[in-house]
Amino acid sequence: MPAPVACPVADVDAVLSEYVNSRQDTLEMRRHIANLPAAGLQNSQSAPFPGHLLRECSLSLPTARPKSSDAARVLPAAAAAARSRYLRALEAKWLANARLRRLQNELDQLRREDCPGTSTENSTSLQDDDLRDYIALLHGSRRCSELQLVLKSLDSLLTSTPVNSHGGFAIRINDSVGTPPDRPAETLGQPSPPHSDQSRLFQLKKEVLEAKLSADRVCANRKACFDGLSDANHGRQQIHALSHAKDEIVTWLETELSKLSETSELLEDASPIKKSRYPALDTNDTLPSEKITGAYAQYVASRSEAIDVHNSLETMLNEYQSATLANPAVPHHPVRDSQDSKELSTRILRHLPFLVQILSSERSLLQQTVYLEARLAAASDALGGSLVKLREESHLLPSNASKHDAWGIAAIRAGDETRDFVREKLNESQQQFRTINSIVDTLSLQNKILAST
Repeated sequence: MPAPVACPVADVDAVLSEYVNSRQDTLEMRRHIANLPAAGLQNSQSAPFPGHLLRECSLSLPTARPKSSDAARVLPAAAAAARSRYLRALEAKWLANARLRRLQNELDQLRREDCPGTSTENSTSLQDDDLRDYIALLHGSRRCSELQLVLKSLDSLLTSTPVNSHGGFAIRINDSVGTPPDRPAETLGQPSPPHSDQSRLFQLKKEVLEAKLSADRVCANRKACFDGLSDANHGRQQIHALSHAKDEIVTWLETELSKLSETSELLEDASPIKKSRYPALDTNDTLPSEKITGAYAQYVASRSEAIDVHNSLETMLNEYQSATLANPAVPHHPVRDSQDSKELSTRILRHLPFLVQILSSERSLLQQTVYLEARLAAASDALGGSLVKLREESHLLPSNASKHDAWGIAAIRAGDETRDFVREKLNESQQQFRTINSIVDTLSLQNKILAST
């Protein structure tokens, strides 16, 4: 044992010196205290105590029991009384613990025998345990999904390539996309012809539609690859292709109608038609239908009058020729002929502006008709191409079916199938909704029962 360290404060060391003993003195004190209970137990004439009391009273120091009763005579009276009280308290404690254990066993036996609702409580506890296990399973599945998401993120981070910050954006774009192709040599020296805003807008709309169609086609192909080649998936593919083709036709028709509505006011300028040099004679604020009806009536009247004048001229010429052949001696009257010709010319001249205007109107109407026929032919060709594309993609009809009636019947059949499919899915969703409501009601009822208990 190391030497004790002296206290730095002399007064404290002096005060505590009475209570600090050496190792030998401490061992002697322990030995003497251990001999006292053993001597008292040997000399007592009372009944022996239980073994556990003796074990509790004995100390851990190995000492030899005294052979004589001299140590018992040294024991003071107060220590003997305290020892006896302590031993009696230990015995009472031991008896109380034994009685407590006996009473607890009897109480448990009475509970098991006299409680009739044990089975229901056990079943309720089992249901509660099942509910807790189910909730724990739900939490575990949620944690599993979160861990899977974290693992996917870690995999993507591990497989991702580092960004080369030293290179510019052009180098990164070339690495990811590739270099663009070179322009052909024959088009380098030829400047592109100027395009009008309408043509550029139409080209832009066409490119947007083509991009949309290609994106839809790619999505449809990807979905077809994932869904497989089952019958149900095949029917869904046909319905999807038919709906996309219908959307394409409707979109194309809407764009064409919007173009016609936008260019209806300037249709004459868009077509190869020149405006008339003669101003319109009718300046009244009337309806277009009334204007057209009046102009057509005026045109018919002017034409009939011109035909009558022409017929009268022919009849007069024929009469004059027949008269000259029959009577060659009849003198010729140039003054009368000149007067007749002047009257005819005056009658014809007042109708010349109307005739010229009618001629220009007929020419413009003819040109507009040709222009519209060309547009309708182009629209018909585009519609035929859309039908061919639809026939190739939808597989609803054979490849040689080109009639519109067959396509209408197929569209009606596809619409019926789509409606039946939607109704079936709606019924399934409603059934699932009812099931979920019943589950929620059951869980709420169980929650109320648990809260009440």
